Amino acid sequence: MSDVHCHETQLNDIESEWRRRRESALIAERDYRIVAQRLRAEANLFEIAKERLEIAEILQARSLAKLESYRKQCGIINPL
Repeated sequence: MSDVHCHETQLNDIESEWRRRRESALIAERDYRIVAQRLRAEANLFEIAKERLEIAEILQARSLAKLESYRKQCGIINPL
C-alpha cells in the first residue's frame, strides 16, 4: 500500500470519526435545549403556583382576622 493511499485512508477514518462525534454532539445539544426549555416552563408554573398559594394564605389570614374581630364585637368567645 502506498503512503498516499495510507494517508488517505487514515484521513477518511478521522473524518468519519469526526462526523459521528459531531452528530452525537448535535443530538446532545438538541436534547439539552429541550430539557432546558421544559425546566424553564416548569419553573414558571412553579412560580405561578407559589404566588397563588401566597395570595390564598394572605386572604385566609385576613378572613380569619375579620371573623375573630366580628366574634369579639359580638361577644362570642368560641375560637375556631
